[in-house]
This record gives sequence, C-alpha cells and structure tokens, in this order.
Amino acid sequence: MCIIARAMRDRGHEPVFMRCFEGFSRCSVMDMHGHKHVGDATVKKQGCYQCVHQSLQLLGRYGLEAIDLKALLSPEVVLAAKSAWTIPSETLMSFEKDGVALGKMAAVNVALHFKLSDLNCPSAEVELAWRQNLESCLKTYFAVSTVLKRLDVRALVHFNDYSMPLAARMAAKKRGLNAISLTQPGHKGVDRTRVMLQPDIWGITKLFQRDHWPQWRDLALPTERVKEIADDLFVRMRGKGAHNYSPGKIHDESGVKDRLGLSKGKKTVVAFTSSLDEFTAYRMTYEAVGVPVPPVRMAFHDQIEWLTRLVLHFEGREDAELVVRIHPREGANRRDGVNSHHLGLLRERFSRKYRNCRFVWPETPVSSYDLMEIADLGLVSWSSTALEMARFGVPVLSSTLDVVSYTSEDFLEFVDTPEGHIERISERLSRPTASLDAVIGAFRCYNLLGLGTTISLADVVPHSDYYELPDYRTPGEATTIEAIIMKGANVLDINRERLKAAQEPGSAREEAVVLRTQLRRVIHYFHTGEERSQPPTIQTALLGPGEIEKASFASALDSAVLAVAGGRTRYFFDGREYARFSPLCARLAPLCTEVLTADVKMDLLA
Repeated sequence: MCIIARAMRDRGHEPVFMRCFEGFSRCSVMDMHGHKHVGDATVKKQGCYQCVHQSLQLLGRYGLEAIDLKALLSPEVVLAAKSAWTIPSETLMSFEKDGVALGKMAAVNVALHFKLSDLNCPSAEVELAWRQNLESCLKTYFAVSTVLKRLDVRALVHFNDYSMPLAARMAAKKRGLNAISLTQPGHKGVDRTRVMLQPDIWGITKLFQRDHWPQWRDLALPTERVKEIADDLFVRMRGKGAHNYSPGKIHDESGVKDRLGLSKGKKTVVAFTSSLDEFTAYRMTYEAVGVPVPPVRMAFHDQIEWLTRLVLHFEGREDAELVVRIHPREGANRRDGVNSHHLGLLRERFSRKYRNCRFVWPETPVSSYDLMEIADLGLVSWSSTALEMARFGVPVLSSTLDVVSYTSEDFLEFVDTPEGHIERISERLSRPTASLDAVIGAFRCYNLLGLGTTISLADVVPHSDYYELPDYRTPGEATTIEAIIMKGANVLDINRERLKAAQEPGSAREEAVVLRTQLRRVIHYFHTGEERSQPPTIQTALLGPGEIEKASFASALDSAVLAVAGGRTRYFFDGREYARFSPLCARLAPLCTEVLTADVKMDLLA
C-alpha cells in the first residue's frame, strides 16, 4: 500500500493513510496474530504498540501522511458504536446503519475466524466476537464518513475484504466515490511483486472475470508467463505459501497408494472438499455490500450428500477406489487453531472404515499433490484444486459451479444432477488420457483468474518473497495505477488488451512448445525431487507389465528415459533409476516427450 500511495503522489495526488491506535475492540491484525476475544489486555496492547510502530516506520520511510482514526471518534460516535452491545442477539445479523448491513459485515470475520457455516445460534464466545467486530465496523463507518465530509477525497483504497475495510468501502460508496480493493495474489504463495487492484469485492470481481473468459480463451500466453504459472505449481508442491494448507509432496518410491492401503490394480478417484465457512462468508459478503447473491449450480444439496453418494457408488465397484481429501483448513493448522463446525459433521458421518473408500482427514500427513499424482480422475466441489489438477493434466469433474469462476467446457466438466454426476465418473474413467488443449486452457484460465487483475511492481520489489519495504522508485506502472484508482479504468481490460497486442502468428505454437517443457519439468520433479528450470529431454517407452520390470538404461546427462506400463513408471536419468506409481506422469508423457525409437527400446529391455 505504501508503494501504491507513493506512486499516486508521484502522479500529483495527495494520498493519506488512515491508521489507529487502541481505537477498536477487534481488527484484522488481532485476527492475524490469533488474539483471543476474551483474554489478557496486555497482549492486545502489545499488539497495538507493535502495529502502530510498524506503521510509523513504514510511512515515515516513504514520507507518507496519516490520519489517526481514533481522533475522528467523537464522544457521539463512540456512544453510537456502543449500540453493538445493546441490540438483541437475534437482531445481530439484520443490524443496519444508514441502510448498510453492518451486522452481516461483522459476521464475515466471525464466520472465518471460528470456521462456522451457521451463525443462527452463536455461543457466548462467538456472540462476543460478533459484537466486537460490529462495534469496530460501526466506528470505521463513522470515522471514514467523517473524513469524506472534511476532506476532498476522490477515491478510497482498502486492503482486502475484511469486515472493517468493507465498512470503509460502503462509506465511500455512499458518497459516490470509487473504491478499490487492494491485495496481493495467492500466486507462488503470495507474490509480492504484484498487486491486485480490483474494482469490486472478491466474489463480484471473480464472476466478472468468468464472464470475460470468452475474450481471453483464445489468447496465447507469452513464454515467461507460461513459466511463471508453472512456477506456481512448484511452490505449491513444496507446501509453501500462506494460501497452501497441504503438506509438501513426498518423493519416496513406496508412494501414497501403499501408505493408504490402496490397490494398484484399481483406478483411483480423488475427491477434494472445500471449506463450508468460506462459502458462508462469501455469500454474506455479497449481502453485506447490498448485492444479490448470485445463483450457484449444484448437483447435490451439499457436500455431505455428495460424499454420501460417492461412497455408496464406490463401495459397490470392484474396479475403482475413492480417496476423499477433507480440506486441511477444516482442522486446526499452522494458521489457526480451530476445527470447523463442518468437520464435526463430516467426522460424524464418515469416520467408519470402508472397503473401497479412504478418508484423508486434515491432520493426516498426506500431501494433496501425492493424491493428484495417483488420481485417474479428480472430483471437486468448488475447490481451487480443480485448476491445479487441470494444469497437471488430471481430468476434473465438479459437483458445483459458479462459486468460483471456472468454465466447465474448457478443462473441467460439470453435470447438474446426482445421477449424471455419478454416470460421468464412470465415463471419464473409461477415457483416462490427457489433452494438451485442456492443459493450455487451464494455464490460460489461471492467467485470467490469478493474474488478470494484477499490476506488476517487479521494478520496485526485488522478488516474490520479499517481505521488507524496498527502496522506492516510481513504478513503471504508475500511470496505470492512477488510471485504475482515479479514473475507474478496469485492470482486467488493460491486461487483456496487452495480451491481445502481444499476439503474433506463431504465438500459440510457441506457447505449446514452452508448455511441453514445463510438463517435462513436472515429470522430472515427480521422480527425482529435483526442481530444474530447464528439464532434460525425455524419451518415453510404453511397455507391458512384465517388460517394465526388466527395463534398464544409462541416459546421458541432459536426456532421460521414461518407461511406462499402465500407471507404473521407471525414470532413468544421470545414471540413476527412479520407480514410481504415477498415473499423472504416464498421462503427461505423450503430451511432452519423444517416443523411443525401436533400437533404443531394445537397449532399454536388453
């Protein structure tokens, strides 16, 4: 935010930060540090001191101005905000001020913090947290409204869609001002060389992006963008990043099938669930800003019905097994120490042993990327895992559409009835091959959804993991930043026009060449655990079950040989041999490797 503010000052504007010190009973920083809603006041005070010290340092270094929010909280405002503590419990959700749904706004933070999908009967602790957040939302709304009256404010920029920033946003909207949601993309963990400047809240922006997919679908990605999108997969496989809850991938030869007691003679379908509280918060955010909640197409009433039908189906099959990956966020983890309410319902329903089904619970040390490797088919509700699997060439079938902005026809499928969903599983298992066009579509869609509303600050921020405030220089995108914030220019349109202007007659062909190289990176990494920017040339031999046991080959340093028999692989590189059960690599091999000549195949089996 400091970089954006300085860039605006360089363009002739007067950016002003709003900060506080001990002005609020609850804020996002307290949530970030896991402060209890009831507890030691000293801990909270220390957090406030640390926060204001940080802001003084950063703003001072860049010479930026700030207004103390607490100074704007007149006795009348403080008294009005105290109404959060006197309204009846049953009216918390419906509480409004000036027609702004502040009760629902406060509920967004509460649902996410406690991982609740139902706030109808809140516990005493939840109600306390709700009232604290509501008081903070009221104070924010009043304070920002006061500033907007006193100063000639032209636009408001808020960080992310937490409850308090949403209250600030609605105060600006009440005065007809442009309001921009600023955050950083969950790309490569968190990419600090990029900033997202979204014209609306996250959900509305994502659906806007979905509607623009037809204008992006046929635009080939440049070489560096393909590499960058592949880099994101490698960061995720290492288990890195604030948005990644899965443990890192394991490269042991025994594989996850052995660890879970699965049969290598049967097909494997992996279902990835989603956090229900995040879906609840997503819908409440729409209601909080006064926008109708968009309809969601669902094949099943909820995820429990979906999983129940899946278990019933696979328990009756002899040729396939089901693995259900319960979203790791549902359990206590390194980011938060709370189990979700939804997790309790899932355990109550699915904790028994099954013949053909395995449930991987949040605390189970199994990587989602090991599960993707063995999947003949991936199933999702609305998980972003769909786009990860599709980039790996895994066929994907979704039970829900429109929660996120995926399009079903390009790299995943959706059937809107329970019967159709189950039938499509059998159909997809009968045609397990991958399509390069589908992988290209997934890369292009990730570019739209993950990077389409971003502006690069790479000429200011040294690298994606840079956590300090860098030495300032005017960003090359300063004019673009000004146009977005002050003139309402849409960053999505700007980036599409840039991508369109970069198209040349050979762009699609070059994109495919670079993508094949990135898929070879995946094959090499899955077998060796070695991440290479430039993978070796790989030749592939399709062998029978008996032949793969005999395979042996001494490859040159910059080349490798991959032997494939069904889902089993043996990889020969640099004098070493790696054996895996990897349907993912077997599926990718025809898309990105050379076919062994007859002579080399004979050497392989000699």
